[in-house]
Order: sequence, then structure tokens, then C-alpha cells
Amino acid sequence: MTRQMRRLTLTCVLLGAATAALADDLEAVEKRIVEAWGKHKSMTAKITTVNHMQAGDTTIDAKGEGTLETSRQGDKQFIRMELKNTMVRNTGEQETKMDQPTTLIADGEFAYTTSEAMGKPMVVKTKIDSMMTGEPKALLEQFRKQYELKLMPEETLDGRKVFVIAGTPKEKATMPGMPVKMVLNFDQEHGVLLKVAGLAEDGKPVSTMAYSDVKFDVKLDPDRFKFKVPEGVEVMDRTSDKP
Repeated sequence: MTRQMRRLTLTCVLLGAATAALADDLEAVEKRIVEAWGKHKSMTAKITTVNHMQAGDTTIDAKGEGTLETSRQGDKQFIRMELKNTMVRNTGEQETKMDQPTTLIADGEFAYTTSEAMGKPMVVKTKIDSMMTGEPKALLEQFRKQYELKLMPEETLDGRKVFVIAGTPKEKATMPGMPVKMVLNFDQEHGVLLKVAGLAEDGKPVSTMAYSDVKFDVKLDPDRFKFKVPEGVEVMDRTSDKP
């Protein structure tokens, strides 16, 4: 066996061992994420979302910016998210642009999402779920129902060390433009999902949500998490809907 072949063989063995170790360590990493998340009681951050979809000659691009405030008291989670989303739809030479402001308030019992439809405000009342709170144990359990999860090498995101978990769909997407892989980035120190991206077959992101300027254990005004129904607006109650 030549020296080059011996090196190649050793490299393959080491890569195989590293892959096995990553798979074995996923459970341990999830435990560390959950423990880290439980240590902080409040958080504020800036939110950025980017979505891209293409079907035939139609493309839809949406970008959103906003703020997030969360507070936890016992087993109750309080959330306030304000997001301004701008959607641009192109079909051939025709372009349509629309601004979609959204506010979500979770008062520890229910979540209220206020948005606009045809220029009129609408409110939807729902249960509070892990996708809103970011609670990692329930969040990962929810992802595991649809994806095969795999631990990837750790990375650094905005100066923070993150655990990276990739998810491959258990069932092939039936709609064009849907992501074929999800990548979750959890802050190692605080267990917060700092970024989630959906990737297309070519590896390019079709959807991204990321937090920046993150601050933990800040004092927040409880009134920020109280919801008041706008005058003349009907609330659509979907608290009985199945997840």
C-alpha cells in the first residue's frame, strides 16, 4: 500500500468515526440545549425573515424585520413580536408589492395574532405552542415528527457559538419550491434557536428566520404582554384547532 493510499484510508476512517460520534452526541447536545434554555427568564431581539418561492413563471419574495420580547414566569410564556413583512410577487412582467404588518401577543394563556387582510385588521386567537416560545425540547420533538435530525459540526453565528442540527424531511415535498433540508442553529450558552433556514436542493435558502442583537434577562414591562381587542374587530377563535 502506498503512502498516499494509507493516508486516504486513515482519513476515511477518521471521517467515519467523527460522523458516528456526532450521531451519538445528538441526545447529549439536546440535553445541553434544554438545560441552557431553562437558565434565562427573559429575552429581547431583532428579527429578520427572508422567504423565496418560485412556481412556474411566478416568484414570491418576502422580507420581514421586527422585534421580539419574551418573558417566562413558571410554566407560563409571555411573548410580544412585532413584524413588518414586505412581499413582492412577480408573474411575467407584472409585479405586485404588499406590506403585511403583524403583531403577536401571548399573555401566558393564549396567543393573539393581529394582521391585515384587504386593508382591514383581523385577529386570530390560538393556543401557545413551541414554535412561538422557542422552548427547545418541545420544538425539537415537533421537528422530529417530520424530519430525521442529525447533529452537524458546531459553528459561530454573530460571535456566538452554536450547535447545528440538520433535518431531512421524512416525506418528500409534494409542492415545488419547498425546502428539502432544515438547519437549526442553537446558541450554546442560552439554548435559544438563533437561526432556522430551509434549504432547496441546490443548497440555497428558500426561508430564513434569524435573531440579532439578542439580550437576556432584561426587565420587561408586563403591560407589553396584555392584549386588547381593537374596537370593531372580530376575533377568530382557533384554540380548538388540532396542531
